[in-house]
Parts: sequence; C-alpha cells; structure tokens
Amino acid sequence: MVLRNLHRWLPAVVVAAALCGQTLHAADFAVTKAEDSKDGTCDADCSLREAIDAANAAVGSDTISLPAGIYQLKLPNPPGSVPPYSAANDDDTENANVDGDLDVTDELIINGEGAETTIIDGNGLVLANRVFHVDPTAVGASLTLNGVAVQGGLTANNGGGIEVIEFGTLNLVDSIVAGNEATGSSGGGVAIDTDSGSVTIQNSRIEDNKAAFGGGMYSEAVGTLLKNSVIGGNRSSDLGGGLYLDGSAAEILDTQITDNISDDDGGGLVTTQVALFMEGPAGDCLVQGNKAGGNGGGIFTEGDGGTISMDRCRVTGNEALNDQKGGGIYSESLLTLNEASIDGNRAEGDGGGVYCTGQLKISNS
Repeated sequence: MVLRNLHRWLPAVVVAAALCGQTLHAADFAVTKAEDSKDGTCDADCSLREAIDAANAAVGSDTISLPAGIYQLKLPNPPGSVPPYSAANDDDTENANVDGDLDVTDELIINGEGAETTIIDGNGLVLANRVFHVDPTAVGASLTLNGVAVQGGLTANNGGGIEVIEFGTLNLVDSIVAGNEATGSSGGGVAIDTDSGSVTIQNSRIEDNKAAFGGGMYSEAVGTLLKNSVIGGNRSSDLGGGLYLDGSAAEILDTQITDNISDDDGGGLVTTQVALFMEGPAGDCLVQGNKAGGNGGGIFTEGDGGTISMDRCRVTGNEALNDQKGGGIYSESLLTLNEASIDGNRAEGDGGGVYCTGQLKISNS
C-alpha cells in the first residue's frame, strides 16, 4: 500500500537532498548573537538572519548551528517604518530576508540545542509577521529544524509560524511550534501551501496555535508524515482545530491529537479527499479531548473520494456540540477500523462514537 511506504520515502528524499547538497559546496554557519541584525556578513559577528542570508547565497545544503537562547525578530517590514502593526499589515511580498519573517530560498538545516532552550520568536504582536517563509522564490528550497522552538508569529496570511510554498519541503525533528496565529487564514502553526512539496513532523509538538483553517497545521502537501508527535491545544475559527489535511496522501504514526477546538467541523482533524493512514505500532495513536462546534468532535472526513484507515488507534473523550453529529468520528469517506477503540465520545446530535455516510469496515475493534 502506498501510504505504508510514505514514511520510508520522505526521509530518504531529505537525506538524498542533503547528500547531493554536500557535493555542491555545502557550508556551515554559526550564529554568535541573539540580536536580529543584517549587515551583509556572517563572521565572528553573525545573527540568525545573517546566517540565513549566507546559507541562501551558498550552493547546496547548508547547516546553521544555533546556540541556546531567544532569537526575537525585530527588523520592521517595511524598513524604516515604525511598529507595532496589525496582522493585516503583513507585507507578504518581501522575500529576500530583508526584514520581517526569515526567508529560506535554498536547502537549510538549523540545529538548535533543544526546543526548550533554543527559541525563535516572531515578535508578531509588534512586527505582525510569521517566523519562517520557505521557498518564496520557487527554487525547491527546504527547511529542517532540529531541536528548535518557533513561536510568536502573527499574520493575516497563511502560516503563522511557518509557511511553505511553491516546491518547498519542511522537516521538523525534536522541535516545537507553539503560540503562533494566522488570523482568518490557514495553518496557525504551519501551513504547507503547495501540492508539490512534502512535510515531515517527527518527535515534535505543534501546540496552542490559532487559525481559521487548521489551527495547528494546514497541509496541501503531496506527502504529509507525522510520527511520534503531539498536536495539542490548537484552535480554528472554522475547520480543523488541530489539523486540516487537503493533500493527496498522509500518514500519522504514534501521534497524539488532543484537546484541540474547532468552531465548526473537525475538532481534532479534518481531511478532504485525502488517503489517510493512522497507526499506533507503539500504542500511542490517540485522538482525545477534542471539541467541534460542528460535526466530528475528533475527526471529520469530507468527500467520498478520500479514505481513512485506523490501525491500533484510540478515539476517546471527543465532543460534537450544537446538536451536531459524530462525537468521535464523522466520515463521508471510506472508513476502516482495525483493532481500534472508539469510546467515551459524545455528540449532541446523532452518532456519539461514529457517524458515517460513506462506507465503514470494522475488524477486531
């Protein structure tokens, strides 16, 4: 089955890209100060923005070493203007890493010293901008974050914390994306606004973010993989409190989707025409404590062209409010449950556990 192999080819693509980059003058850069400055060089005096400038200019996959500390973005957008701004003032057309968000236009790896101590803060209440913008120049850029926290982004565009567009790729490892907001838009923490790229979230947390669609993450990616991660405490004013998946294939392994809220459908997760495979090989596939003002307190699957397969997963303690349906799961797609537990969910309308208008297959559940 294609989905079962998704987690094998995504890391392979990343590794291959990194290896290829190393043959093309890959470089290592070390950040030496927390100040957000841009003087054109990354030497003994090097900010994170200056290191990204240098990496964007170097050919191939480059690495930035980021010591423990708080790196708060401060260069106003546009230059010379006086903050604070409102989210609607976010200028999404500046893509040269001059000010505002950090623009990644090549293959880049940022290695922090741990997500609890290495923090990149978008300063969104002042700058009204996201934190990272990946592949704005459509060259196939990629961003890998290892042991880093991304917080404090605020934009009226997509991707409060991180937005990936065009042909971009995002990889989060041992990282945290928290406390970001895409006001009235998609992907409070992360937005993958491309069907040509991929996203891998591993051993990471996406928490306490807000958006209209996909409070934690919105993804149109051709491949979405979440493994050993937590999507928790996020909120959407429309669909998908935790996740909104609108790509072609997605795989969620040993991941907890908990305590998210959607004002409309899909408190924990919304999928549209997606082939989704969820599995708990280590017993940690959990959809719990999510709430929806519409249908699908835990999970809402839209459209009869998608599929959702759940193997060794538990869906518990979710709620569909306002006389809506499917406390645990509301499915318009083919839903397959194997060794799954659906218990303790509540709907004010029909289907406290599962409400299904598509096909339903159950075994050992």
